[in-house]
Amino acid sequence: MKGPETDLLHRFQEHLRTIPEYHPHQRCLVACSGGVDSVVLLHLLKSSHKGVVGVLHINHNLRMAAMEDARFVQAFARKLGLQCELRSVDVRTQAQQARLSLEEAGHRMRASIIQEYLTEHDWEVVALGHHHDDQLESVLLNLYHGSGIQGLSGMSAWHAGKMRPLLPFDRRILEEYARSHNLSWRHDQSNHDLRYRRNRLRHALLPFLRAAHRPLFNELSALVNSAHKLNKLTDETAYLFESEHVKQINKSKLQFDLPQGAGYFAPVLKRLFDSALSTFSSCQQGLSTRHFEVLCELLEGPMGKQQQLPMGIIAAREPEILLLYEPIAYLWSAMDLASVNGLIDTLFFTLEHHPPGEDPAVKTSFNPAVCYLRTLSDTCLRPIREGDKIHPIASSSEQRVMKILSDSKVPKSLRAYYPVLEQQGQVVWVPGICADRIIRIEKERTDIVDDYHRLKITWKENIGPCVQ
Repeated sequence: MKGPETDLLHRFQEHLRTIPEYHPHQRCLVACSGGVDSVVLLHLLKSSHKGVVGVLHINHNLRMAAMEDARFVQAFARKLGLQCELRSVDVRTQAQQARLSLEEAGHRMRASIIQEYLTEHDWEVVALGHHHDDQLESVLLNLYHGSGIQGLSGMSAWHAGKMRPLLPFDRRILEEYARSHNLSWRHDQSNHDLRYRRNRLRHALLPFLRAAHRPLFNELSALVNSAHKLNKLTDETAYLFESEHVKQINKSKLQFDLPQGAGYFAPVLKRLFDSALSTFSSCQQGLSTRHFEVLCELLEGPMGKQQQLPMGIIAAREPEILLLYEPIAYLWSAMDLASVNGLIDTLFFTLEHHPPGEDPAVKTSFNPAVCYLRTLSDTCLRPIREGDKIHPIASSSEQRVMKILSDSKVPKSLRAYYPVLEQQGQVVWVPGICADRIIRIEKERTDIVDDYHRLKITWKENIGPCVQ
């Protein structure tokens, strides 16, 4: 009869062969906290993996015993003859500065360090010790947060260089293996703090289901496996859809070509939105069901409507498209043009300044993307304000600048950041659309190169069909 040590080792090696991305000669770094799961993972990989194996321990500096954990992992790695990397992070300070929970701040800092080792230290895979119980906890938490089908599948065995080869095995089996090999491990007392929802699931709900409702517990495990298969198919469909219908305008804006009434398959649509959310943030669990429903309503709603999403992201419905963007990235401040030489560069436009006599290629025909000024004294470029007015050259009276932007079909999502040129307290140019009568240039002027400053706006994204 096989004991737990030989049975688990054999099953572990068999499972490794089912992970398509895994190769036995890869350089593998094992993230080891000192808990039983990562200790057993390290021991199993030392026996199974043919390539280089290393150890990474991250000290979060949250517990009195944190330094003892680090020394334990370092000694265990030395006993196995393995290189050990120790990293120390200040999770508490990061959580306070970023206004995050300790759990979220720790997660982000761990993810950042792991990514660093994958991209800058030549490790091809980082192995993590999540096991079957962790998987069920994650699924239940995802259900609590309303993350839908994607959350139901839990964690992947492989994602972006991170491998979780213990997902088929529960904690009881890992502890049996550790005891059979006389392996010791560290106990994190915070894992027993019932103030945390994950710990309440771990120590109350899951044991109750396992003991009193075994069929339901087994069904939950089977459901996770089925959700993995469904999510794989959904991923493939969403990838094809994304390549045709999603465009990244800049680092802080995505455009979805999604006309109304197309009857999109909800899981594919949600995967697109989840992928978009991860573009803007480290959030990987996806949109909650409530926020997904908000986006679906926006998709079929009136043009110009906007909705707030998590992480400070705005969703905006424009004709034939849906936009997701970070408004904070579009903020810019007024600039005194007398002190600016050359180029003004923002996220969605640039302004070129050519002093008098510098630009021989000037044409005097009117172009709303170009403005000519004799002086830049008391002149600034600034974002539009409510109440701004201008007297366009072609108009018999003043007009509100906001109405001009609306009539020119400038997307509502950009109007609050639109630039205007102010001189001596008066708006004299709405770039790309119109100039005020007071700066009108006669068509036959021949001294325009020598006597006038030339300003030219260039847009980095589509500002509307009526804007040059």
